[in-house]
Amino acid sequence: MGAAAERMASGPSDLDAHVVDLDWKASAVLTSVRYGIDKALELFERGPTPPPSARPPKHAPGLRTLEAVSRRNELAMLERDLGGMRTLVERGLVQLDDAFAALAHATSHGPMQDVVRGILELPGKRNRALTAYVAAYRGRGTVVPAVHNIALAVELVHAATLLHDDVIDQADVRRGSPAPRITFGNAASILGGDELFVSAVESVTEIGRPDLVESMMAAMRSMLAAEASQLDNRGQLHLDLERCLEINRGKTASLFRWSAASGAIVAGHVPERVTAAGAWGEHFGMAYQLVDDVLDLAGDPSAMGKTLFTDLAEGKLTYPVVAAAKADRSLERLIEAALRDPQRAHSAGWASEVRDRVRRSGGIDAAQARARHHADQALAALASLPMDASRAVFEGLTELSLERGA
Repeated sequence: MGAAAERMASGPSDLDAHVVDLDWKASAVLTSVRYGIDKALELFERGPTPPPSARPPKHAPGLRTLEAVSRRNELAMLERDLGGMRTLVERGLVQLDDAFAALAHATSHGPMQDVVRGILELPGKRNRALTAYVAAYRGRGTVVPAVHNIALAVELVHAATLLHDDVIDQADVRRGSPAPRITFGNAASILGGDELFVSAVESVTEIGRPDLVESMMAAMRSMLAAEASQLDNRGQLHLDLERCLEINRGKTASLFRWSAASGAIVAGHVPERVTAAGAWGEHFGMAYQLVDDVLDLAGDPSAMGKTLFTDLAEGKLTYPVVAAAKADRSLERLIEAALRDPQRAHSAGWASEVRDRVRRSGGIDAAQARARHHADQALAALASLPMDASRAVFEGLTELSLERGA
């Protein structure tokens, strides 16, 4: 019997055992990703940003945790990769806060300056900016300056839409504080949103890439078309579920897609990676919005930082409500009656009944299942990428987007 045959007959070789050991180590690291990223996202749950002079350096404890896990499992390359990612995120967050403060100071018109400063100082996860930084990472602790322009622009666009949405929806609360329209008025909120849109375009223009300006404008057009479609279909309980998804794709997923793809572009990544980042961003954004739709019905108002049932009370019909109404026709009559009587639509009793009916009719389960589908699509978009820090963080964010609604 030959030597190779003898080794096969005698059982697993040292090489086989080594492969199994490496597989176990890699599995341990990937299992810890979700815990680590969860801790890292605590960075984005802070209160109002203090002045730069009084602000301590930001840290990413979750990414430090992943570094330590990699070190214990002798995965030095991933450890270095995560260390560079942590440095990038920490620096990016500080630079983003400084840019917010400078922008609020530069807006010289009284009420509009108050609105801009107010919305930018509200606590938030900065997930859209994080998407750009992660997509731009190239395995070192440095990044091309242009990614800061992308991160700033995407957060300014998002903040502008919040200001306009609060006016359209007549919302009273934003991230646990009085909505800017309550404090400063509707006119100032609209003008503040316009100012942020202009500043976002200026930020991307500074990069010197007309294609990025064009793609950002395309994303903004998608957002506008989606919001218009949602307004046009207010109170239409016979709305098609696919139309609900198209609205979500325009108003939320398009901006995540632009942020991820643009971060990869300015970093000089190959076209295949740019495509993968953009596809991940779109499906991540779809899952994120579907979970938001569920939380608007069944979330914790204090954790959400906004008034629940705002969308439904204003006649904006989301995926879980439409899915439930198709299964329970009497729910249609309940909602239609409330839309004709705004006072009833804002009552706690009506909200509780609708929530229970939507849940019993399978609307929340349907939305969560669809969110899981898009999360799986987001993960599939990453399959062609090497298992590096960027992919690990994207995968962690994907799973966490679902846990928000768990």
